[in-house]
Amino acid sequence: MKKLFKVALVCVSFILMVHGLCLAQSTLSSIVGVATDSSGSVVSQANVVAREVLTGVQRAGVTNQVGQYTFSALLPGTYVVTVSKAGFKDVKSSDIILIAAQSVRFDAPLQVGSTSE
Repeated sequence: MKKLFKVALVCVSFILMVHGLCLAQSTLSSIVGVATDSSGSVVSQANVVAREVLTGVQRAGVTNQVGQYTFSALLPGTYVVTVSKAGFKDVKSSDIILIAAQSVRFDAPLQVGSTSE
């Protein structure tokens, strides 16, 4: 009886361990990048929007003091990223296709001009 109990305990422990590993697998992805001007200097406080093409769901953010932005915990899908700041032309990515647990980089080289150009 003790041997049967030990075998059952080992089996249950193994199942719980495998279940925990499966839950630890992430399907979420991210888009990261840096906004710079024509001289290569970073552009802080630029507005950044990531829009999922199929659903239209948008995430908005702002570049930090070193021009970086990050959109984390994104579901797999096709995204378009737009970076804008007053005094510069908007920069828009082509379709960015995210698969599970992937990080994609989109750097935005901003050029002087109006946002309507």
